[in-house]
Amino acid sequence: MNENEFVEKVAQLVREVLPKKYVPKPKANLYYQITLDNKLDIIVNPKEPKRGQSAFQTDLCIFLQKNGVLLPKVVFEFKREITTHDVITYSSKARRHKQIYPYLRYGLISYDISRIPRKFFIHNEGLDFHIALKDHMSNLDRVLAGLIKEELEMSDVLESTIFGTNDFDFFRTRVEFKKLER
Repeated sequence: MNENEFVEKVAQLVREVLPKKYVPKPKANLYYQITLDNKLDIIVNPKEPKRGQSAFQTDLCIFLQKNGVLLPKVVFEFKREITTHDVITYSSKARRHKQIYPYLRYGLISYDISRIPRKFFIHNEGLDFHIALKDHMSNLDRVLAGLIKEELEMSDVLESTIFGTNDFDFFRTRVEFKKLER
């Protein structure tokens, strides 16, 4: 299966397992910067990012339809296998996108490897998750549905915290490693 076919398969899964308020968009563009011109006017339309105009294209983004706007919540980048260059590139894209969308969850799905290579842990700075799916293709729906729901929940917590409806007195970044059930 090539990358585009796999992206569409995951997009279809999202359509099946999530409420209609979530919209999966393959090849979605997201801003990495929003610039003001010399009159202090925004020079792009914040609701319509265009690749090449301060926006990077993602492989698949799950948006929340909210108040007539599509709010990006979770991004998936897909690779058969990953290289050091992939980790550095996607990590950088994730950091840049999160400057504009601070509640965004961003991850990498490698669908033709069985384990996450050490280079991911050495070079990653901005990705929230990585999953190696080769040994889980037979239960792909269950594995990805769980991941998607967890990442959407985390995005919601971040959004409500950043924009003022949550109040906490403790924060910790937790690193989680596990072997998925087959």
